[in-house]
Amino acid sequence: MRSLSRFKEIASTLVRYGFDEIVERLDVPGADWIRNKRSDGVDMGLYARIRSAIEDLGPTFIKFGQILSLRSDLLPQEML
Repeated sequence: MRSLSRFKEIASTLVRYGFDEIVERLDVPGADWIRNKRSDGVDMGLYARIRSAIEDLGPTFIKFGQILSLRSDLLPQEML
């Protein structure tokens, strides 16, 4: 049950920053609430939204972002 709660928190954070398409692709049960959520972060640029979402999701996601920042072969230079 705890994992389900965290999954919902991750999905809510993604929706808040305008990544609702990703959540819809995950085929979350009861995803109707996604359509009713309002994205607060859509006025920010893409990279700022990604950074804010990662920060809100906590230390594990921050560490993942730090690791990805070393991969110039995977991400555009502006994002790094």
